[in-house]
Amino acid sequence: MDWYAIHGRRLPWRLEPSPYHTWVSEIMLQQTQVATVIPYYQRFLARFPDIDTLAAAELGELLAVWQGLGYYSRARNLHAAARDIVRLHDGQLPDDRAALLALPGIGDYTAGAILSIAYNLDYVAVDGNVKRILARVLDYDREIDSSAHAAELASCARALLPSGQASAFNQAMMDLGATICTPREPCCQTCPVVRFCLAQERGIQEQRPVRAPRKAVPVREMVGAIVEREDGSWLALRRNPQGLLGGLWEIPMYERRTDDNMPPDARLITALAETLQLEVTTPGTAWLVTHAYTHFRVRLTLFRCMAQNMPVLSSQDIWNALRWLNDTDMPSHGLTGLTLKALRAVHAQRNALL
Repeated sequence: MDWYAIHGRRLPWRLEPSPYHTWVSEIMLQQTQVATVIPYYQRFLARFPDIDTLAAAELGELLAVWQGLGYYSRARNLHAAARDIVRLHDGQLPDDRAALLALPGIGDYTAGAILSIAYNLDYVAVDGNVKRILARVLDYDREIDSSAHAAELASCARALLPSGQASAFNQAMMDLGATICTPREPCCQTCPVVRFCLAQERGIQEQRPVRAPRKAVPVREMVGAIVEREDGSWLALRRNPQGLLGGLWEIPMYERRTDDNMPPDARLITALAETLQLEVTTPGTAWLVTHAYTHFRVRLTLFRCMAQNMPVLSSQDIWNALRWLNDTDMPSHGLTGLTLKALRAVHAQRNALL
């Protein structure tokens, strides 16, 4: 904590601390680096400065502001939780653990972070940084992602927590893990707790923490199209709110089975006709666009074609609305990352030909 008082990072949510700022920042920081989060956080707060404003907003607008940050269920949960807070807690983020855990998107870690950082209550916030520090200091040789072993490390963190100083302690641990006790090549020579670190004493700090072997990431083959009209607008479909990427807009795309012998362009024409009753010109040049999600990767064979009739969106498992968009419409519509990559690929070729 002495080290943190001198070297702690000056982050936007720390400069103007509040329960709302802590909550928003902690949700954004889940599985996302600080440098990536900062501009999104600033734009988010400019548009949604308080819980009431967030609760009153349309989900589509929130998803548009969130666009590019990924893990969109976080945004949907923020929106739902804001409405619950207005309805159940008079617009004030609760300082009670049970009440926090009842809100969408808030689990043990986020509840602990809010209660300790925003309200300085004696709760730990054990994220990946904290588990890594403890695994090295203790030379903990078990897989830290196991629920039982994670619980052991959380118990150690609670034993270390100084009463009445949870806010500074938890943020000090976060910063120590982010800047000194890093996953690779930790800066042991400048670490303020090196004299306590058993893993460093034994020269095995790079071997801690122990993690389960990574599984091979499956690849999904897909075919999709930027379907244009003569005015240059392109077809966008909104995904149903449930499930992966719910509520976001995307170009029409379809997964191809491994045993599909139909050429990609023929498969695309067939799928557009079956799902949207849409006829298109014969696709020409194909692009290959790749995108990574948490548990799988996508290889999209992308075509550009012209619509020959108006699409019809009947009952769909995937989409619940369609719209023709152009460049000026894009900032107000949350687009999937894969769609953004597809549009950039086509625009890059178009600009190269100009």
